[in-house]
Formats: sequence, C-alpha cells, structure tokens
Amino acid sequence: MKQMLIDMGCYSLEVEVADDVDLDDRFPATDLHTGEQLMINGWLIDSAEEI
Repeated sequence: MKQMLIDMGCYSLEVEVADDVDLDDRFPATDLHTGEQLMINGWLIDSAEEI
C-alpha cells in the first residue's frame, strides 16, 4: 500500500491505494483522514504524487 496526495479540481485527497494501482482507471482508495472507502475515477485526476 502507498499513500498519495490526489488533486481533482477543487478537491484534494490524501489516500492510501494499492501499490499496483492504475491511476487512469477507476480504483478503490482509503481516505487517510476519515478512514472512508472511496472509489476514485482516475481520468478526473489533475495531479497525483506519492507522499
């Protein structure tokens, strides 16, 4: 698992994702602040970096 900062327009998320995640597809992630399980549409991401 790796932690990432994902920017999507007016939203920024700090999430944990699988090591082999495909950021161009739809993928599951865990919000690091709330623990909530999310499904992120990768094609909507403006920028992503590992933290």
